[in-house]
Amino acid sequence: MKVALNILGEDPGQPTGALQYYQHLAAALAELAPQDTFYLLLSKRLADHFLWADPNLQPVIFPYSNEARVGRVLTEHLVVPRTLSRLGVDVLNSGNVAPAFVPCALVATVKTMHAFVTPGSLTWSTRAYRRVLGGRSVRRAEVVIANSRSNAEDIVRFFRIPNEKVRIVSEAVDHGRFKPSSDPPGNLHALRGWGIRRPFVLFVSSLWRYKNAETLIAAFGRVAQRIPTHDLVVVGYPRDKAYTESLHRLVDESGLQDRVKFVGGVPHPETARLYQCASVFVYPSLYETFGLTILEAMACGCPVVTSDSSSMPEVAGGAAVLFPPKDAERLADALVGILRDPERRQALTDAGLRRAADFSWRRTAEQTYAAYCDALRLRGERRGGKRGASNRAPDA
Repeated sequence: MKVALNILGEDPGQPTGALQYYQHLAAALAELAPQDTFYLLLSKRLADHFLWADPNLQPVIFPYSNEARVGRVLTEHLVVPRTLSRLGVDVLNSGNVAPAFVPCALVATVKTMHAFVTPGSLTWSTRAYRRVLGGRSVRRAEVVIANSRSNAEDIVRFFRIPNEKVRIVSEAVDHGRFKPSSDPPGNLHALRGWGIRRPFVLFVSSLWRYKNAETLIAAFGRVAQRIPTHDLVVVGYPRDKAYTESLHRLVDESGLQDRVKFVGGVPHPETARLYQCASVFVYPSLYETFGLTILEAMACGCPVVTSDSSSMPEVAGGAAVLFPPKDAERLADALVGILRDPERRQALTDAGLRRAADFSWRRTAEQTYAAYCDALRLRGERRGGKRGASNRAPDA
């Protein structure tokens, strides 16, 4: 089987969790099914983010990815279909939006539903593009992959497709990178380069409005006097510059300039170090289809407080403290309770480590590969078996 994964929607200059997802999924698929070929559709700069040790993992280079959005969109709809035909691809794994014409079986991995759930976080053009062409892609696909039960329910509701078309395939954690620290003093010393010199509460995510960092800042303002030993560290690329500026103003107006540190986007190895050193990780997002940072923090032994909305309780699996995402008072009380109670903090740490251990890229790859086989079979059935293919399981 020949499978193509479309990764052109990622920006190599500001990598997201989705790029990390494709990095690990591609490597796990290549190991799982060495008899198959996996083409990665990406730009030269995106290709630099991948290791090409597996011979069945092949880059297909295009001039544009999401740092040049118009060029990327034109490439996906006009050039990619011809490339798929030329390579004889059996299955295309797209993101939310697939090319207008797909000459093979299609699996759509829907990792965002913000065009429907938090439309104000997107420009009108992006919102319309994802709603119209995303809907067309999902309806055209033989199989749709959702990364949580919550996400699957939203996909069925907003796109009006049958439940049986959707497969739930959880994301996973890089346990080689995200794990408890073997050198706590060394980690603390390294964080001085980020201006971090005191114990801290941690937030990690790109700064979009729906990430709801303002509620965390407001809660920390209530905590600051009660817990004078801790700072708040905000990690993430400033995706929405107006929103980021509003967060800085809120910090200034609250008199927290010396207690809140914005460090911007950091590489994943440094993110792991931050998780390992933080006293507690807070994820106050209004909406997530999965929320991988919750598991990353847990895998590093960091207690987690997160929203009780969308997929986050599902991902946390009872191993985190939950709060209503707009309730700064409840969040403040949760933080004080954890920071003042070492036994509770340790209990959350232990529960989080057990929860994170349930998620592996091998299992994610196995379930994704099964979706590819289903899609190929369904396309063959629809075409009367004219282009059948083996629905074999990969070699163990």
